[in-house]
Amino acid sequence: MYVPPVNDIARNHWKPVPFLRLGIPFVAGISAAHFLPVFPLANYLLFILVLLWIIAEFIPISRSIHLGLFRGALLLFVVFLTGFIRTTPLLQPAKTPLSGQDVQELALVLEQPFQPTIKGFKTIAGKFFIATNGRFTRLPGKILVYADTSFKSRITTGTVLLTRTKLLSLPKAMNPGTFDAAAYYHKKQIIYRCHLTRQSTRMAHNNRGTFISRMVEQLEQKCLKIFEQFIEGKQERAIAAALLIGYKLELPAELINAYRNTGIIHIIAISGMHMALLFGLLHKIVAPLRKRKWLSHLVPLLLLVAAWLFTLLTGASPSIVRAALVATLLVLGEWWQKENNTYNSVAATAVLLLIYNPHYITDAGFQLSFAAVTGILLFSKTIALQWKGSNKLITSVIELLAVTLAAQLLTLPLLLFHFHRFPLLFLFTNLIAVPLSTGILYLEIVLLAVQPFPALAEITGTIIEHSIRWMNQWAVNTAQIPGTSINGVYLNWGQTLLLLAGSFVLAQSFTRRNRHLFLAGIICLFLVAGIGSIRQFSIQRQHLLIVYQIPRKTAIHLLEADRQWLLSYGSGEETAWTDQIMQTAEWYWGARQQKKLQQTLINYPLIRSRNKQILLIDGRNYTPSMILPPKADWVILMRNAKVSLESLQTRLDCTQFVIDGSNQMWKIREWKKEAAQLHLQCHSTTEQGAFIINL
Repeated sequence: MYVPPVNDIARNHWKPVPFLRLGIPFVAGISAAHFLPVFPLANYLLFILVLLWIIAEFIPISRSIHLGLFRGALLLFVVFLTGFIRTTPLLQPAKTPLSGQDVQELALVLEQPFQPTIKGFKTIAGKFFIATNGRFTRLPGKILVYADTSFKSRITTGTVLLTRTKLLSLPKAMNPGTFDAAAYYHKKQIIYRCHLTRQSTRMAHNNRGTFISRMVEQLEQKCLKIFEQFIEGKQERAIAAALLIGYKLELPAELINAYRNTGIIHIIAISGMHMALLFGLLHKIVAPLRKRKWLSHLVPLLLLVAAWLFTLLTGASPSIVRAALVATLLVLGEWWQKENNTYNSVAATAVLLLIYNPHYITDAGFQLSFAAVTGILLFSKTIALQWKGSNKLITSVIELLAVTLAAQLLTLPLLLFHFHRFPLLFLFTNLIAVPLSTGILYLEIVLLAVQPFPALAEITGTIIEHSIRWMNQWAVNTAQIPGTSINGVYLNWGQTLLLLAGSFVLAQSFTRRNRHLFLAGIICLFLVAGIGSIRQFSIQRQHLLIVYQIPRKTAIHLLEADRQWLLSYGSGEETAWTDQIMQTAEWYWGARQQKKLQQTLINYPLIRSRNKQILLIDGRNYTPSMILPPKADWVILMRNAKVSLESLQTRLDCTQFVIDGSNQMWKIREWKKEAAQLHLQCHSTTEQGAFIINL
């Protein structure tokens, strides 16, 4: 029996997936751009390598034994360098020379309708122009636009607004472990923000959008109007809109949290699952057309139009674009009677999206989407074969569980990295939520089809409403069960990659019954645990005081090993933001115990540790007759205390001051000016972010 050489086996194994072969070095190049310094000669190096590769292609392989290997290595390095060069310019800090300057006269072309927020409206201007000497000049980038509640008229896609306002830079993360809005929006080419008022803004045009954008917006509004007419419950109507068209503006926060904690948030986040369900339905609808030759060529066209119309209607998020691209490649391959390789189609989709925007590689939705698809393709059939059902119902349940478990194998490390929590009941909740939401999705399509017939539409709408109400109540009740999720988990990038590798290798070891792969997976897990142990050792040695930046409030966080204690002062309801600080501290600082500290004494207005003494000067309690210690390492100034730094220096020995967010800007400027004159160290959290003191 002939046994092919190892090289032939590898070549045959990789040959059907050329995009996977090229995608790996391309992704490596994009990733390298995030960690390596800028290489000015990269373009010249790429040109030389491409030239060498072209020359090598014209040399017959028979002249050199190793020429084929050289060609392959050269091509891989060219692709790696291409990814590096494509990404490097996008990582440069956004230049905002107009930020904070005087009021500018702007023309804003909106790429989205106004979306309601707590204090008004929000949208994005895809193009903006600035008036200079009576002429408008287009500037690069986009603007995040906020508007107050006085905007009553309908603002649609393509609307041009003329306004006079200031251009402001995007807010950076001011506290450790919090969301960095500036970095997030920079990846979307948004470099400024501005605030509009009705008095300083007028509408120039209202129908400047493209034909497709206007059509999509009209379809979305038509769907929302039908839901409003035939589904009475507000929450049920919000879930219906999120399920079918990805409209999430009316979803209540408590319902989103319940879906997230039970592991079924994906059913209201438009993704590949929705595209697969839509395609399954469309394939059955157009099946009769395949029987006639002259109509069979219309089938791929109808499928592609439906896929991309649905993609545009749902907002074209990376996950749904990925699904639409995969569907497009599969349909075109079938149309041209080419053999489709699903792995190659998925890899091709990833490469195309990353060529368009390399920032997608850091997008949580993009990562989770491809990880879930890869896990399903690799492991779902193997898992399902382990438990063979005796009838169709049991088999269907096993297949659903297998798909859910296979998706979680590779998404679990990413979920822990991005969201620091893991729902323990995901198998149970998905077993109920996925079939139920699938039925609801199909019923919503039926509702749109029968809406001209009020009697049928009323019946369909009522069934949808009761189904969604039951699903919502079930999700909320399940989320209230103690211990439904593990919270406060911390993984760094190294641990995440090792955990991904370990999950993949272990799953492969069970599939192939390979002891070496099993050992490699166990080693990966041991490395993850080792890195975690090093972090735990550093946590046990930490002793910190953090002054957070919270507008109009004071938040002083004391951390001692894995214990935390929060001192908070502020008007109004404090539960939301204080809970957020303590929850963040659980995973970011490893402070899981909310207990009084053992080595830190809090005796207002003093905070004492073994090495430091911190003095709190509160504007509501401070008086010139207050007894102060002779010395303090740091003084924290709060709530516009009526005191000057010079007078404080006459009463105690201290040269380091922290001004927190509870103070008004005029007082902050006054103290900072005085500190500069007296050569004192002064940190303002409002301007510089949170301040950390090692106790």
